[in-house]
Amino acid sequence: MSRTGTILATCLAAAIISLTAFTGTRLYAQTIAHSSREPQSCAVIVCGVTGDQAHFDRFWKLTIQTRQLLTERLGFKPEDVRILFEEKDPDSSIVSARSTKADILAVLEDTGKALRPDDLFFLFIFGHAGTDGHDVRLHLPGPDMSPEELTDAVNKLPPSRQVIILGTPVSGYFMMPMLRKDRVVISATRPTAEMSETVFPYCFVESFLDKRADANSDGLVSIAEVFNCATKRVKEFYDERELIQTEHARLNDTGEGGGSEYVDDKMPDGRAAEKLTFRRITPM
Repeated sequence: MSRTGTILATCLAAAIISLTAFTGTRLYAQTIAHSSREPQSCAVIVCGVTGDQAHFDRFWKLTIQTRQLLTERLGFKPEDVRILFEEKDPDSSIVSARSTKADILAVLEDTGKALRPDDLFFLFIFGHAGTDGHDVRLHLPGPDMSPEELTDAVNKLPPSRQVIILGTPVSGYFMMPMLRKDRVVISATRPTAEMSETVFPYCFVESFLDKRADANSDGLVSIAEVFNCATKRVKEFYDERELIQTEHARLNDTGEGGGSEYVDDKMPDGRAAEKLTFRRITPM
């Protein structure tokens, strides 16, 4: 590992927010009720192979922090947030399945059966991914997953409002086949071989709690504002540690081009992301 990579890994471990632990004794598969109802919000959080114990702990905390954000702050029902992790943590009752390719595809298919076009769907992808210069893969327990396989599964989901957060290295490659007009696709990296470990997913989740995210001070934060805040936090992370920035996040919701590193009225991207708003919240 390079000096920058070693320093980055050390800094990442120190930068993670301490989170409240969730404990339980029974694992269960979560389902979304089929009924006549108002539009609902649903999320799937996937974390693939984590690596050593330090990375396992780090990604588990990120996963829990994301779930807490969704269920405790953004109004998602706990049963409508499904987690797939490398292992079904014996101290947790909130993991639906292991993050194998087969289970990811099965959970997405099952989730889609309960959703309607007017629902809101979030997908978070955490963990490691890589490329050998030809193929790109999300690293999972067992067979890895290609961008095309993930895209095919997402394309079958009914909701017209979709937010896809791709938090891994080389995630820009996963963004490209997913592009669709009004689908908000966010990647931690450009569609190039940015292969170093990323801090963007941590910054993105934490930006919902950052008062700077409410750029227009209207009491609401949009996905566009959260993205802009997150990219600022990423830059600050590297600048404060005098490291070369090895990741450059992108947002695309036009279905064209390679995405934008910052979105505002002058940029082509961001219109759909601006419409997805949540009431500004205080830190947990």
